Amino acid sequence: MELTYTFPRLASPPKPELERRWRRFLAGVHAHEHHHGRIAEAMMRATAKSIAGLKLADNWFCTATHREARRRIDAVYAQYEARQNAFDAREHRDGGRVDRLVNALVGTN
Repeated sequence: MELTYTFPRLASPPKPELERRWRRFLAGVHAHEHHHGRIAEAMMRATAKSIAGLKLADNWFCTATHREARRRIDAVYAQYEARQNAFDAREHRDGGRVDRLVNALVGTN
C-alpha cells in the first residue's frame, strides 16, 4: 500500500507571528493525518491476513470464494472505518487536538 498525503500550504510568505503559528498547526495536521495512515496500514495487514489461504471446496468458478473474500474484507473495513471515525470524533470535538490547533492558528487561544 502506498499512501499519499496532500497538505495545505501558504500562498505567500507570512509575517513571523503567523509563520510560527502555521508551523505548529501544520505539524499537528501531519501528526493527525499520519495517525489515519497508520490505521489504514493496519487495516490492510488485517485484510491480507483475513483472506490469506482462502479456499473453498467444489468451487469451480471461484464465485463462493470471491463472495467469502468480499464478506471478510467488508468486515475488516467496517471495523477499521469505525476506528477512523472514532479517532476523528475525539480529535475534532470541541477542545480536541484539531480544534485546539485551529484555534491556535487563528489566534483565538
